[in-house]
Amino acid sequence: MKPDKPFLDHFAPVVPVTNIEETIAWYEDKLRFTVEFTWETPVTYAILKRDQLVIHFSEAPTDFQLQRVHPTLYVFVRNVESLYREFKSKGLKVSELVKADYGMTDFDLYDLNGFRISFGQGNEEE
Repeated sequence: MKPDKPFLDHFAPVVPVTNIEETIAWYEDKLRFTVEFTWETPVTYAILKRDQLVIHFSEAPTDFQLQRVHPTLYVFVRNVESLYREFKSKGLKVSELVKADYGMTDFDLYDLNGFRISFGQGNEEE
């Protein structure tokens, strides 16, 4: 049955990277993502997943430069403290875990490409 009105289901951030193979290896090793899909040989596009979180990576143009101000991926998680401990135990450089006045407990990390990923949980969920 067709819905009566449009329904927004989910989105897929597509992140440009200069080395997809290194990015895949880093996300698998450090963040426990798995490869869901790759395209072409050598790989020019990849989809990685952990739990319900899916990130797409594409080969960046040769003149790509990470900007000083760049979009952040903000990931809502359950049990943010456990995830924080997991990443710290792997030696990842993460910010302090902060219970913020905007109602979230969260932390940031930067991936090997310089992209910031914030992980947070609503304080009412703790």
